[in-house]
Amino acid sequence: MVTNELRPNPEDCIICVKVGKVKRENLYEMTRKYWKVDINRARKATHVLAIVNGIVE
Repeated sequence: MVTNELRPNPEDCIICVKVGKVKRENLYEMTRKYWKVDINRARKATHVLAIVNGIVE
């Protein structure tokens, strides 16, 4: 198991997206566009993290 520590800056706005079963080659596309969130909130995001089976990918 590889563990990397995420240390966001105070000005970062991070959105976590829970992604279901996904093939590795589709992870980027699913993280990028297949989720619902308020458009104003999405525009403020500096990072979007995909969570697959409880693990940030």
